[in-house]
Amino acid sequence: MAQNYGNELGLLCTIISGMEARSKPARDITQQHLGTAHMVLAHPVGEGLILLNRSAADAFDKLSEALVMRSPGMERGATFKSVRSELLDLLANYVAADPGSVNADTVATLHTHLEQWFSQRAASRQIFIPCAISPWEAPRFSIGSIQFIFGDHVARSEV
Repeated sequence: MAQNYGNELGLLCTIISGMEARSKPARDITQQHLGTAHMVLAHPVGEGLILLNRSAADAFDKLSEALVMRSPGMERGATFKSVRSELLDLLANYVAADPGSVNADTVATLHTHLEQWFSQRAASRQIFIPCAISPWEAPRFSIGSIQFIFGDHVARSEV
């Protein structure tokens, strides 16, 4: 099913328009340097970095959120910081690109990349939460996906 990426496309065009590359090492960038360059966000890429101006940074935040919202697993299982970093790495490929050269397929490619990136890092987890339901030994039981195991049985279980 094709998705409508119209809003995201507009945000991507704004980002590309307000993004530039610098060869300075990230350690040399200060808030004062960003302010002088009329930039608000810096992200290291390779030996240099990419800088975003205020409108590009605002659009970047909205694009990040929109793409994450399209993937419920990513929304629940990834930190916003890690998604932003991966997306900024991708956007570095569009520095100095003509905003008119991107289209909905470009946004779909970004979204697909993020989903694949997330699926490579996602893993099922089993979480143990000690609780006292009964002081007496009881057989294992489940409620939905939650399993209850008597405390003394945990050491002998497959867990």
